Amino acid sequence: MVKLFSARQLTSSGRKMVGAKHNSAADRAYFVLKICLQCEKEFGLNKTFLKYKNRGKFCSRGCQSRWSRKNIPPSERVLASRKSLVDWCKRTGGWHQLPGRSMPEEAIQRMAATKRAAGDPFKNGGRGGNGRGMTPMETKISSVLLPGWKSNFTILTQKPLGHGFPACYKPDFAWPEKKIALEIDGESHNSKKAKQRDLKKQRLLEQLGWCVLRLTNKQVGKMFGISK
Repeated sequence: MVKLFSARQLTSSGRKMVGAKHNSAADRAYFVLKICLQCEKEFGLNKTFLKYKNRGKFCSRGCQSRWSRKNIPPSERVLASRKSLVDWCKRTGGWHQLPGRSMPEEAIQRMAATKRAAGDPFKNGGRGGNGRGMTPMETKISSVLLPGWKSNFTILTQKPLGHGFPACYKPDFAWPEKKIALEIDGESHNSKKAKQRDLKKQRLLEQLGWCVLRLTNKQVGKMFGISK
């Protein structure tokens, strides 16, 4: 028989609680005692979490992170995270599970509506990117590109894990058959940090055999007679 403890008993003894609910009665006994793998201190775990095999090992996310950094190599952590994402995509049919598959239009519209309601500073469409749709300059360019070009095409990095690279990159436009990527850089790409990030992305894509072309918003404007 597992002995249960109440939230009041745990707090009075100085123990942490995992899985506590704000609307639960303080004197209701629904916690079991567990020992944290990292700090080796006792803590209370909501008994409903006992059915999850990965719950109840740590008293906090901080202890879990410290234990993982100490016991699991970075490459294995990234590999496990990527495998979890791939499994989730296969199970739920996530929009980004296949290369070249874009976010559904209805999902983009829901995101845009949420940002507008929250006072998003880019609600007028001045900024594009993954999930935001095209900027006005990207829309101009897309009107003159050949049918082989695709917007926000997914390019898997295939980079050794744990080297600070994402699982994939999505250039503004790409021609997969010819391995040509086209980036349209707005004002947000002018900072030092953004330039370093763009250079890192470009070098990796070039290592994968892609030719990366870059145009600024000003250059696109000149092409269409918008700016001088």
